[in-house]
Amino acid sequence: MIKIPCHYTSLEEVKSSLLINYYQDFIRPLDYDFCLLKDHEYILIGFSLRQGTPWVYVCESYGSNIETIPAILFDFSWEDIPMDWETKIVADVYEIEILPRSLAGIDHWYEKYIEEDEFVMNVIKSVSR
Repeated sequence: MIKIPCHYTSLEEVKSSLLINYYQDFIRPLDYDFCLLKDHEYILIGFSLRQGTPWVYVCESYGSNIETIPAILFDFSWEDIPMDWETKIVADVYEIEILPRSLAGIDHWYEKYIEEDEFVMNVIKSVSR
């Protein structure tokens, strides 16, 4: 399990306007409340690049809901990604994901998670421990 600390609670707090510009097409208003706790460590489930914009899949604690949040709100380095995680290209939505091997092998894993697919739920439980 990997934990990453929340550095900002909204895009409005980020000082670099260049970095914020990447997210403006996805999130409005910029002060959108993601219900994050500053300096709280969240469990990292995976990464996603959507049209070149980095996002993280995180949950607050074991068993809590997975959220897709702008990666810029968290303090982490690409070196923090475990060597056994895999890169997955999702061609139909122009997305690249970096996930634990057990999730990378599941097509449309996040959608199946939302639909509470039992197999996916069990895989996520093992990843978030």
